[in-house]
Amino acid sequence: MTDVSYKKYQTFSQRLGAAILDGVIFIPIVLLGTAVFGPDEQRSITWLLLQNAIYFTYSIIGHHKYGQTLGKKWMYVKVVQDADETKLLSLVQAVKRDIIGILFVALEFFVLAFGDSESYIGDFIIGFSSFVWLTAELVTMLFNPKRRSVHDYIAGAVCIDVTKPTEWERSVGL
Repeated sequence: MTDVSYKKYQTFSQRLGAAILDGVIFIPIVLLGTAVFGPDEQRSITWLLLQNAIYFTYSIIGHHKYGQTLGKKWMYVKVVQDADETKLLSLVQAVKRDIIGILFVALEFFVLAFGDSESYIGDFIIGFSSFVWLTAELVTMLFNPKRRSVHDYIAGAVCIDVTKPTEWERSVGL
């Protein structure tokens, strides 16, 4: 891998910044939902599902149609196919990229809907699973040449720095 191509994969700080920016974008949505649905457990389960449906739709459509969310756009990172970096993700690839997050929401929904509210076992399982997942994401991203996370491997994707326009962006007039 040439030095120039190696640098385009050095996106850890940009991806972290993009995640923070995307989180900030969703603060008003979270606050609105909390105001509308309140602390009632059954209503907050509804809000959990709605809020996550909004987020995952934003992520999946953003990565499929544009190769990026707003946070990634502002941080000059694009998600493309690993096999052909001139192509954006297919819809199936974009869904695969978020599938673990969707499964975590399903687990959380299951714990909230069917778990014992007096027991902390469900909260422990969610917290521990999230920790293991985050650790696996960071380890894989930091220890491979293209800086691909587990979710990138699942989707056949790679994140690239687009500070300088790529050949693909020039060809489509971006």
